[in-house]
Amino acid sequence: MSKLKNMFKKVWNNVERLFNKMDEFTKAHIDVAVRICETLKKAIENGNFDLFCTAVDLAIPGDQSVISASAKSFLVKNLPKLIDELQLRSLLEHVDPENWEAQYKAIFMAMCDASDAAQTAIWQGASDKIVEYLSDGVFTKAEKRQFLDWYYLSKIKGTL
Repeated sequence: MSKLKNMFKKVWNNVERLFNKMDEFTKAHIDVAVRICETLKKAIENGNFDLFCTAVDLAIPGDQSVISASAKSFLVKNLPKLIDELQLRSLLEHVDPENWEAQYKAIFMAMCDASDAAQTAIWQGASDKIVEYLSDGVFTKAEKRQFLDWYYLSKIKGTL
């Protein structure tokens, strides 16, 4: 095994160790953000707008109604801000700003046509914003990105 590969393995092991020391509620923020984005990504890959609209319910395992309600509240209240921060405003120029479902549908249609690189950038940005909102400042920007990356690679992709 190369020295570089060993170094990265140690880094990811340290991230995992820190993650495992977190309380369960805080861990859930990372899990929810990754699962929401992963479910939305699958909905777009399958061209299924109905799944896109119910992604929050599908992405949150078990009875985590407090986190689910918080995530839904975030998505509805902060959709315009999230769209601006993810630089998606041009997609919604002709969509009623009060109709959040129409906004989601416009984003869905654009995402279906977006390149893999553009989709990846949007999913990373969205997961960052979801964790930022749900965790209420528990993580720094760097911690948030590391935990999201580690969780996605180890729990969703199974590549670590």
